[in-house]
Amino acid sequence: MTMPNHAADTDTLSVSPVFGDVLAKFQAAARREIERRLRLGLPVVVDRGHGVEELTADDEGLQRLLQRQS
Repeated sequence: MTMPNHAADTDTLSVSPVFGDVLAKFQAAARREIERRLRLGLPVVVDRGHGVEELTADDEGLQRLLQRQS
């Protein structure tokens, strides 16, 4: 019995014929919200599976997060 290839399924699911590249749109929306919160001086709180973190504008983790989403 062979295991299904979930990586291939994920690639095809992220591009919708109706909505386009869903993953890219989601990442762009998240980046815009992070930038908006920073402009307003609001906290940026993330949970990457290791607990909740509050990031600031000069935080290296936040800068890496924004660079990955570019």
